[in-house]
Amino acid sequence: MIHRRSVRVPVIALIALVSSAAAGADSTAPGEQEAALPETVVVDSGPGWTFTLSIPEMPADLGFVRDLVLESMTEMMTEFAGFAEADFAERGDDPGFMTWTIEASMSLPPAPDGMLTASCSWWDYSGGAHGNTGFRLWRFERDEDSAGPVPWTAMGTGDILADSTELAALSALVMDSLARTLGECPDMAWILEGAGPEWSNYELLMPVPDSSGALAGFSVHFPAYSVAPYVAGPRDVFIPVDLLRP
Repeated sequence: MIHRRSVRVPVIALIALVSSAAAGADSTAPGEQEAALPETVVVDSGPGWTFTLSIPEMPADLGFVRDLVLESMTEMMTEFAGFAEADFAERGDDPGFMTWTIEASMSLPPAPDGMLTASCSWWDYSGGAHGNTGFRLWRFERDEDSAGPVPWTAMGTGDILADSTELAALSALVMDSLARTLGECPDMAWILEGAGPEWSNYELLMPVPDSSGALAGFSVHFPAYSVAPYVAGPRDVFIPVDLLRP
């Protein structure tokens, strides 16, 4: 049985920990295997808010991904905390006040050979009748010619799809799938707005591997409200590569 170590640390402490680990990476002796970065739970809080980010164990050479996710989520937390503390200062004595909350989790989804994917999903509450969900995605391609310490190059959706023609073909397949799965009377205008052939609608496109590591297709994530009412929740649509590129 493998026992994973979970470390709970505040955000500022983890930033220092990651920086220290990065500085020490260069001291690894030739042929010596670097220790894996441990599973970590980042926690922080302030007047009227709490923040939790779960980061999985990962190889030491993927520390740069951990840094990117931590930086992105820390920026989001800082903005969130500012609004939460302002709301708490105004309404904190109200018996009905509910603490603003972000509960986030990072993962490293399987990716086709030569690619790397990281994602972060979360649930947040910032007042109102219900909470919301969110999702961020980072995609990389291995750069064998890189002379730097990180042999990965960030990719956007425009680097993954061939061109705007392929974007339009993908969009048509995705909208057809949404129309079939969103109930008896899908709002096609809403679907077109959120899944039409605009690059901005496909920022959360993820390459998906088959069992051999080859590209099996693409998964597209649509947050709540983007293609349907809140009750429909976030939607994920998978399009096989053979359907997109027959």
